[in-house]
Amino acid sequence: MLKEAICEKNRAYLKDESHFAGSATALYFPNTKQEVIEAVRQTKEVHSPLTFQGSRTGFLGGAVPREGAILNLSHLTAMSEIEEEKGKYFLTVESGVQLAEIQKAAAKRGLFFPVQPTEDTASIGGMFAVNASGPESLFYGECKDFVESVEWVTPDGEVFTVSRGKYTVTDGILPLPNGKSIDASLLSFPTLQEKAPTDLLDVLCGSEGYFGVALSLKLHLLPLPKELWGVVFFFENEDSFEKFSEATANKRDTFEGAHLTTCEYYSKETLALLEANIDNPLLKKLPAFPSGVTSAIYVELEGEDEDSVTEELSLLLDEFDQCGGKEENTWAESGFEACAPFRAMRHAVPSLLNEQNSCFLSTGFRAESDFLLPIKSPCEILAFYKDFAKAHALPLALYGSILKGQLHLFLTAPTDAQEILFSLAKSVLEIGGTISAKYGIGKAKAPILAALLDEASKESAQKLREFFDSIGRMNP
Repeated sequence: MLKEAICEKNRAYLKDESHFAGSATALYFPNTKQEVIEAVRQTKEVHSPLTFQGSRTGFLGGAVPREGAILNLSHLTAMSEIEEEKGKYFLTVESGVQLAEIQKAAAKRGLFFPVQPTEDTASIGGMFAVNASGPESLFYGECKDFVESVEWVTPDGEVFTVSRGKYTVTDGILPLPNGKSIDASLLSFPTLQEKAPTDLLDVLCGSEGYFGVALSLKLHLLPLPKELWGVVFFFENEDSFEKFSEATANKRDTFEGAHLTTCEYYSKETLALLEANIDNPLLKKLPAFPSGVTSAIYVELEGEDEDSVTEELSLLLDEFDQCGGKEENTWAESGFEACAPFRAMRHAVPSLLNEQNSCFLSTGFRAESDFLLPIKSPCEILAFYKDFAKAHALPLALYGSILKGQLHLFLTAPTDAQEILFSLAKSVLEIGGTISAKYGIGKAKAPILAALLDEASKESAQKLREFFDSIGRMNP
């Protein structure tokens, strides 16, 4: 197993795609699952803090070490053959395998992995660690929904195989493979999740390295839909957007023969950022942006029958027309490959915001985050954020899954933007929202969590962490 001291040539491993930079004394690159187990056990013997890494594509700093050793799993790239079991398809992969490789292997059999965050170089281990989701989560759900089992190493170096449905809460107790058990009352955190998990697999998914790390995962694959349309609707005024978005929200569960899998919002500020960077490699294949627009929505419709999908698409286009939209203010393509530029546009937004103070956010302190609001109305969701921005006189960029109440925001402030973010997070919690959305907590949201989590939840969280990691060395 390759072990390196931290030096100039490998200092990039002290960072991820967030703005955070950490420190560490050693860097491990295990090539096998057994070497991962050995590294976990060796660092435990000397009580060394340990931070796990995959592809380091996260925007919240979860892979950034604070001290101790780094265990980078990017060399664990083995994949099995796709297996069929009772009409379902499964692929077992080691935790360092990237999403692009999973989709490539699946596509050869006419299949796909439905969890598709916009960064296809993300590792499956990292996706599991934060319970990642993507634009298609509107219909398909999150990472935990498509993991059938996981091979897991605990902070003590024990190895578990956890299959869905095998270890579940019964009479308030969650059993573990080693004979121990967890009081299920420790699993409920309304601040972080909509409902408490009842399956051990779901407890491990999203635990961000605190309870150990996945060695390999058995993934559930689905057949590729026979028909797919992607359409970007651009709006010239807020009235048109409000009418169309509300109509789409009301219709989302009534599509016949088609599924609305994606509904992504782009604010005026976000569109300005994209247009200003049209030469970016992620955006080069896009048509020219229409002029005079104030917002946009990107939708994807999928289904098995061409006539049914095109009929539902026609209804959406008619609705857009009735709401004051113009045909020349739409982009439409059919098929996965043809829609790839639209998906790349979504990935470009956080990348561009992360790289630079953009054309409209040029000064001040930066902050970015995402929250989950318990609000179904797109107009009310936007009003919540815009009222907050107006009250604090802040420029604000918004984008993300508008029908899930799960928008990403980027703001700058003349003083510490984190204080503003604290205030916003508190407002989210006050209306029953959660502060952990698509990409976990990481280093970015940890201070918010520490400040806003109630004392009972803090105590439960500490007990749960100590149950798995008695000395608190994992992901410090």
